[in-house]
Amino acid sequence: MNKTITSRLMAALMLLVCMAWLTACSDNDDGSPEGGVTNEMTGHWYYTDDNVIWSLTFKADGTGTATVNTYAYGGWAAETTTLQYTIADNLVTIKPARGEVFVGVAGIVGNSLSLTDGDVVFMLTRYDGSESKINELKAEYEDNLIDPLPSVSPGNENMSQGELDNIVNLLYRDLGGYEYKQLLLEKIRLTGKDFQGNRANPITPNSNIVYDTWTAAFTVINKANFLAAAIEKSDNTGLDEQTLRAYADEARAIRCIVYLNIAQLWGNVPYITTYDKDNTFDATQMQILSPQDLYAELDNTLRNIDMLTDREHGVTKETVKAMLGEIALCRGNREEAAQLLSGCQPDFSIVVSEQDSPEIYQALGDRIPNYTPEKTNLLLQEAMLGSNADAHTLAEAWRANGLSWGYWSMLKRIGLAQETAGCEEHELLMPLPQIELEVNAALKQNPGY
Repeated sequence: MNKTITSRLMAALMLLVCMAWLTACSDNDDGSPEGGVTNEMTGHWYYTDDNVIWSLTFKADGTGTATVNTYAYGGWAAETTTLQYTIADNLVTIKPARGEVFVGVAGIVGNSLSLTDGDVVFMLTRYDGSESKINELKAEYEDNLIDPLPSVSPGNENMSQGELDNIVNLLYRDLGGYEYKQLLLEKIRLTGKDFQGNRANPITPNSNIVYDTWTAAFTVINKANFLAAAIEKSDNTGLDEQTLRAYADEARAIRCIVYLNIAQLWGNVPYITTYDKDNTFDATQMQILSPQDLYAELDNTLRNIDMLTDREHGVTKETVKAMLGEIALCRGNREEAAQLLSGCQPDFSIVVSEQDSPEIYQALGDRIPNYTPEKTNLLLQEAMLGSNADAHTLAEAWRANGLSWGYWSMLKRIGLAQETAGCEEHELLMPLPQIELEVNAALKQNPGY
């Protein structure tokens, strides 16, 4: 678990403490708080956000505790810290045993506490402090996890084409979910705001969006590994060898899309090509690859893809060729990139359903363009760059075409990321999630975090 309390946790704590001010004010005609802390402020509270459950105990003597429960690798980890607080007028100051000091104001209605911090509102709910309630929240979270893989596993015989199609459909759906999270993470780095224009919390190793993006990436990778392993280890009677190879190659291509992007986001990352049914990879067996080493692996994988399914909106051979061109750009091989991208006409986008993915649809529309003729042409222009002026023109062309997937990576490759985002040099890479460092000693945090 993280060693300090996160910003959102502290905001939640501020919210809790603000009840003290509201309670005190209710007993005073002039609206000023009384000198002491009353018993009405005591109690237990919880706050949930994605994979995190915060349980808070607030004491009448101005102290308290907060426990952060985080779900990862198929289980829950917990960390508890103590805190102190003071109240002055309508401001509450929180001093945790570990972490920074935070200040805020709040409102209370019934058993709900609300805190508005800029454009962000946090809600806490009173509960009886029992472990059973926290366990209930944990079970509810686990029940709502992303759909499991179909009831087939590597080694099963007689997998039907319908079962294979179901797995691939899950892959594309999860790829879209991952791309949305990556685009949100990149937007926060570029603008400091989310897709609704609200001010976002700073990007840190403890940020939920960092953890969520990382987890979404490896969920896609694991499902792609599942499909490849299922095909290789199953008899699959009734399906010809070419069809099976096409499914396996499609899974590998999708895996390459994710790996290409997380290498550009984080730098050194674990390279995993085997399926783990619990998504709990053995850290001692992980291969941590540098971006350049990973690009070489991806290049080799893609060049060995020769069969793909004839799927509407799916990965095609032209998509693979465009990916090879982008990898060449990442490796600094502009001449090779130009050869690959010249005349390349892929048309691969992640289709977004308003009904199935309303949040993504609202932010990005009905599709996320991955490799289109417009984007491929811009990658070709990048391969032929000759001056800094051309670089600014290229960046403007990306914006004019409304392209966001790959925009941040392009800015880094042409040297305009810091200028555009106004960020520090170390922020060109994202921080690795703190919880990943806790469970995988082979991983090292990126410099500056």
